[in-house]
Amino acid sequence: ITISPVLLLLYPPFAIPFAQINHHIIIVFQRVLLAIPQGFCLVMLIQNTFQRRKVGNPLKTQNLVPLASLIIIILSLNPAPQFFGRFQQAFLQTPQTLSLSSLAKTSQYLHRNPALENDQYILSDTTTQFVISAHLGSKEKGARHAAENLATRIDSLGGVPGILQKPEIAGILALAKQPELDPVGSILGKASGHWHPQTVRNNLRFIPSLEHELDSLVEHGWKKTAVPPWYNLYLRPR
Repeated sequence: ITISPVLLLLYPPFAIPFAQINHHIIIVFQRVLLAIPQGFCLVMLIQNTFQRRKVGNPLKTQNLVPLASLIIIILSLNPAPQFFGRFQQAFLQTPQTLSLSSLAKTSQYLHRNPALENDQYILSDTTTQFVISAHLGSKEKGARHAAENLATRIDSLGGVPGILQKPEIAGILALAKQPELDPVGSILGKASGHWHPQTVRNNLRFIPSLEHELDSLVEHGWKKTAVPPWYNLYLRPR
């Protein structure tokens, strides 16, 4: 379990077909290493270290597994790409307000209520849409790292008139109030530079004027419904 993903990455008959299946995106290929249980590796490393503490030569064959584990742990402390502080993530607790666990209620509501066609989706800010898509197993719309609030996305579509002309947008999930979010942001995001530490806050912005603009959809037959924990859902008429 500890070293087999590394060996598979070094084995061409496995690596080449896997890269082909992965659409030639080699940059994400090393993520197979994330299958290694880090807590298990740490326990095994400590156990092997104590068992072999009297061994004179550390490069002997029986010491290769704990040495490989130690190297992986040291490398994963680096917050820069392509490591992103993976070892730290195993122990750092995401603040409750940034974990967005409350969006599970939103996903459950959307799973039970609107029946979407294959090419339809619910438009929202990037963060909300990414989390909802992950919960429902639907195709993600937009780049997950982009800090695009709903107002920005609607403007890029041509405002309310543009939305009315796009039948693939079955509904709009808009903030009904400003969520309380941790002002500190993502520590690893700031350290690695892989994503903006305030991505969640920049996405989840309540804009009162946007609600007034979206209320005009009701005049076109759209239905407005409150959705937990802090959204309004505008559904296109059938």
